[in-house]
Amino acid sequence: ILVNVQYNPGISLAESNRLGQIAERLVMDVPEVKSVGRRTGRAELDEHAAGVNTSEIEVVTKELDRSHSEVMEEVRQKLAQIPGVEAEVGQP
Repeated sequence: ILVNVQYNPGISLAESNRLGQIAERLVMDVPEVKSVGRRTGRAELDEHAAGVNTSEIEVVTKELDRSHSEVMEEVRQKLAQIPGVEAEVGQP
């Protein structure tokens, strides 16, 4: 699962990191999630440059009894708990 997270423009790197850690913990609470990895921002010369108000969270899942779409929906619901954060949950 690939999660794109947007914070308010002008957010500091420290606050972006704090919110990213909260998002990671919430996602890890989903039983099917095995691990998460996060990238915050991208360098100015990167082909897909992004500020520190953007994070990408890669989620590795394991198979259990629920469908992939049900797991993605739970991830969406978990991230909706963070005020002022917009999350897009999809697949690479």
